[in-house]
Amino acid sequence: MQESFRQFYNHTIYPELYRMERRRRRLWYMFAGMGALTILLLVGSVLLKLKALVLLLFFPVLGYLSWIGYSLRKYIQLFKPRVVLLILDYIDNQLSYDTLHYDPEKGLSKKEFLKSGLYVTKADDYESEDYISGKIGDVAFEMSEVRVKELAGAQSGARLVFSGIFFKATFHRPVQGAFLIVPRQVRAKMNKAIKKFNLKGGEPVVVPELEDFNKEFLMYRTRDASVSLMVSVAFCESILNYYKKTGEHPAVFISGAGAYAVLPSTKDMLEPSLFASNLKFEKINDFYSDLTMLLDLIEEIDKMF
Repeated sequence: MQESFRQFYNHTIYPELYRMERRRRRLWYMFAGMGALTILLLVGSVLLKLKALVLLLFFPVLGYLSWIGYSLRKYIQLFKPRVVLLILDYIDNQLSYDTLHYDPEKGLSKKEFLKSGLYVTKADDYESEDYISGKIGDVAFEMSEVRVKELAGAQSGARLVFSGIFFKATFHRPVQGAFLIVPRQVRAKMNKAIKKFNLKGGEPVVVPELEDFNKEFLMYRTRDASVSLMVSVAFCESILNYYKKTGEHPAVFISGAGAYAVLPSTKDMLEPSLFASNLKFEKINDFYSDLTMLLDLIEEIDKMF
């Protein structure tokens, strides 16, 4: 699979990156050159005491610099959609994957995030973008990047609650009972969610076959939920595998008609650099690997239900 994606990158993604890279360099050289020329003109005008020249040049130069800045921002806005769509086109050709859709401006709603119950918060500041949706087997899913903050008091300002990927999976038929899986490392941060779940009849449960999973994660279930029916060993292994490869701890809630998950991330997903080349396979491959790990989780959900 890795070699196949490398070939796809070389033949399809790299040519697009190269075109975008030429555009980035051209815009950056124009911006840097115009900035240097502006400084020289201003310094020369001041030294020669030509104030009228300063006024004459100020607005045209400012307008041109603003146009270049706008063009650089447009480059950033175009970069991710073009690359992501190519990667999704590669992925959705895999077996059992329907067409994957991407909308850089759309995101999962604040209402949906709060409905998941994974974080009990007012979410005073909620941002969501880079929406991906599709279907794997019988499970429809949606995911997006989210950043959630809440006011911590007049003196403290806003406190970061969560930053990363939030996804929702919808089952083709309802399931009985509920499960909550949270990382041990952030138990204190998610304590409100655990208490809320346990008030509804939740109780601790372990996966006997997976000692490593039990060391990293806590699992709770309602009394009417079946461990063997709802949460497979393969699903727990997928969660553990995501943690081992990324160093980030996912949290999952499964109940009724679907599942929710949050996957923290400290890195920007495919954000292009303005000051360095973006012709790097490693950067594209990191995004591809993270995305396929997320889709692996959804595949396991489809197998369970």
